[in-house]
Amino acid sequence: MVSMPITPEEFKEKITAIVRDHYAKSRTPLLLAQLGATVEKEDSWPVDRGERSLKQLLTECAAPDLEIVWDKRSPAYIAVVTPEVRSEIEAQIAQRQRTEEPATVRLEDLARPVLLAFCVRVSDGTPVYIRRSRPFRSLLKYPSRYVRMVLRTARSG
Repeated sequence: MVSMPITPEEFKEKITAIVRDHYAKSRTPLLLAQLGATVEKEDSWPVDRGERSLKQLLTECAAPDLEIVWDKRSPAYIAVVTPEVRSEIEAQIAQRQRTEEPATVRLEDLARPVLLAFCVRVSDGTPVYIRRSRPFRSLLKYPSRYVRMVLRTARSG
């Protein structure tokens, strides 16, 4: 069953109800991605959505009833909150920042050309460039789409 797009007022009411219901049951952050999945599942997009993202719709349609907070270190960690729970969720995000260990990188997870770039023998001061998207490659000359990685050799003495 395909539902019809809803009016902006109905969208605001529906989204606000979803967020309030979440925080009535749980004090864990309601992530924007989770809210987006619910909106998509229920096909609750407003009729005037256009090309706007859920974040833009919330900012334009649901403020001040709903607000957006995010982890400054992890821009993808975005929570939708009500003014009543904002400080509590911000405290949880701050706690997350304090307790989160630095991401560990497993060598097995790195692409082989990236690993090999660290093994290239270069003369002093010669930078190695690695392409940031697939197919990964490394070069010793400057290309515009590569990230500059200066590989330093250990100095003797």
